Amino acid sequence: CHRMKAENYLVYTIMFGLDSNSTEKVFRACATPDTDDSKYFFEADNETELKNAFRDIAADLVDLHVSK
Repeated sequence: CHRMKAENYLVYTIMFGLDSNSTEKVFRACATPDTDDSKYFFEADNETELKNAFRDIAADLVDLHVSK
């Protein structure tokens, strides 16, 4: 994660079906830090939340592509 972020890649993480605080810290640390109200870390406890996370990531990537 750190190498990708050092190369200016956006890193999104989704924690699905996990409930460990230490695991969440790893996923949060791996994700690109939040800037400009963008969200790169997602926590999904069920199928609906997982789908919503992927939807939000896709929308963010579309916005990013259109803005460039």
